[in-house]
Amino acid sequence: MFRDSARELKLLRSQMLVAMFAAMQVIAMSPLLTIKQPTQNFSFSFVFQAATGMLFGPVAAAMQGAVVDVVQWLVFPTGPYFPGFTLTAVLSGCVYGCFFYRTRVSWIRALCAKGLVNLFLNSGLNTLWIVILYNRAVGVILPARIGKNMLFLLLEVPLLVVACTALERVRRRPYL
Repeated sequence: MFRDSARELKLLRSQMLVAMFAAMQVIAMSPLLTIKQPTQNFSFSFVFQAATGMLFGPVAAAMQGAVVDVVQWLVFPTGPYFPGFTLTAVLSGCVYGCFFYRTRVSWIRALCAKGLVNLFLNSGLNTLWIVILYNRAVGVILPARIGKNMLFLLLEVPLLVVACTALERVRRRPYL
């Protein structure tokens, strides 16, 4: 799977589509389209990374995650750059690519992928990075972050299924 994804990323068409999804993800992460709290954010940008994982696999989605995280910080800085958040973005892309590449996106796959990203990466790793970076108390912010991520899972999974199903229909057309 990783080898096929890396091979597919060598095609110019693939690179252009990944760049387009990356640009849309950066736009979706803009302050106007993001709900920001002191220790939590919510945006629909994950859909574009999941789409890249579905079309081009885990390597492309992981690379997109790294590039988008750095570009997003350069364009919309909200604090110091911290490479831990880039690692989380890379791992998120790997998860989406592993669950969605060359398969039909089902409710179970979407729930598992988004559940892993929300519970372990967003609630776990990102909380660790916030604790390291801002010296916050884990016991105070972790329950709120887990609650928010599990609550939004109810909204994000259907959105992911609908978006990926629509993209799959478009993908069947001869120009993709």
